[in-house]
Amino acid sequence: MIKELCFYWVILFIITGCQSSIDKETVDPIIDNIYFLDIISSIDNKTNLKISDIASEVSYLPLETTEDNLIQEIQKVVFTENFIFVADENGLYQFTDRGGFIRQIGSLGRGPGEHSTIMNFAVNEKADIVIVQGTYSIVEYDLEGNYVKNIRRLPGQEFEFIDQDRIVFYKANNINSPVNLIITSLDLEPVRKFYNLNPKAATNYSLSGAPLYNFKDHLYFKEHWNDTLFCIQDSVLIPHIIFNESELLQDKNFEIKSSGSVPDLVSQLEKVENKLMTDNILESERFVFISYSQGINPRTHRYVRVLFDKDNSIACCLNNGEFINDIDGGLDFYPQQIADSRVLVQWLTAYSLKAHIASPEFAASVSEDTSMKNKLEILGNSLKDTDNPVLMMVKLKE
Repeated sequence: MIKELCFYWVILFIITGCQSSIDKETVDPIIDNIYFLDIISSIDNKTNLKISDIASEVSYLPLETTEDNLIQEIQKVVFTENFIFVADENGLYQFTDRGGFIRQIGSLGRGPGEHSTIMNFAVNEKADIVIVQGTYSIVEYDLEGNYVKNIRRLPGQEFEFIDQDRIVFYKANNINSPVNLIITSLDLEPVRKFYNLNPKAATNYSLSGAPLYNFKDHLYFKEHWNDTLFCIQDSVLIPHIIFNESELLQDKNFEIKSSGSVPDLVSQLEKVENKLMTDNILESERFVFISYSQGINPRTHRYVRVLFDKDNSIACCLNNGEFINDIDGGLDFYPQQIADSRVLVQWLTAYSLKAHIASPEFAASVSEDTSMKNKLEILGNSLKDTDNPVLMMVKLKE
């Protein structure tokens, strides 16, 4: 571990030294800081944090429910300048920024212009492009839902638009093809490739996609088992955060060996029930939200969430993995997406929201503003159990 850290600090010294002497003016000040995040210490510092510790306001945006857009479990939400796009397994739906339903993009099927079960999607509003990756198809539409073309294959499983003209793709590292990040033009012609020097993991269980997110028009990326979160700037990987976490992570060579015995399988899973794998990373002006998946047994699987304050270089682990909702007494909160650099988003089913509002816990809860609690109660009573999900929007403090 010490050798690894020494190696990275040497590399950082070389990088920052070169930048200060020959490249200083080309480095964006947004990414000129390099942070060190001690995850190991923060895990031992579990803290009860409230929404009011980081945010000033909570609001709710019900997604309009019609016969044409009955959303099941949300898989992904994308916010653009003027729209909200929401996908479940079977459909991609376009809403106004106030939650009004506009249209469904494409439809489920295997015919011309149809997509199969949705695995991923991305939107480029300025370029008028929506890419939907299905299980057996990849289809491009425009923002009005018109079919444009089928795409034979994509360079990677995870993808995001960097800007109006480029897309970045991630694919899991393979020893025979060790390219894990590819930047392409809109017509998928490669512009830049990044090679992962880590050997292919022997792990034979499914991994979630590596964190890949946009913050202030910059794209950030962290590979599994790599202790550095990079920023992609002008086709260059620039270190942004170094994580001290390797002792907590799943062994990259851990394999599940099936003997056909259920007790034997459970015994194998118990050996790694406390080990972590990065699930998601989100970033705002001041905070970084890191979510880890702990264990791989579906029955005992849980999340470990860490909040990193960039201003004070302080990290702490959220007790129970969520922020306590002390603002309006509603459901506790952990962000699943960021609408912009100051608005965090979590999606709730109408049923769970209504059930909470009808509970004794809500009745007994103390909120900072009773009028906000009253508004939430009115909203809950206006919903049907079968209505579309509600977006919980948490506005960070200035």
